[in-house]
Amino acid sequence: SQVGFNAVPFTAKEFRTQETISLHSYKGKYLYIEFWGSWCGPCLKELPEIKKAYINIDKSKIDFLGVAFDKVDPLEKILEREKIEWKQILQEEEDGIIDDYNITGYPTSFLIDPNGKIIAKNLQGEKLLDTLNYYTKKK
Repeated sequence: SQVGFNAVPFTAKEFRTQETISLHSYKGKYLYIEFWGSWCGPCLKELPEIKKAYINIDKSKIDFLGVAFDKVDPLEKILEREKIEWKQILQEEEDGIIDDYNITGYPTSFLIDPNGKIIAKNLQGEKLLDTLNYYTKKK
């Protein structure tokens, strides 16, 4: 789970639709993954910037995915209250994807290129949209 290395493959159920999603589902596009939780103050503080980036970025080039270390009820409430539209994976234990990506603090984010390589980590703050645009527009 370090920059320059291939992202760890995963398969999981999307929280709302229960559709199966995997890292392979995103091949050919960039993927911004945010590991977060409804209980995490810094995660909630980051949400407006992620939402701004999600709304304003070219979604033909990049997808967003949340991996929430959480419980069903609090996650449902925050997704509805904050109108979070991108896909979410619920992890009620710190195993699976959280363990595979060596997540030790929240929020933690990764940007994965169209070939599955991690090209950036911990992209956050008011420059998130500019940073994602920078990566997705260079060839």
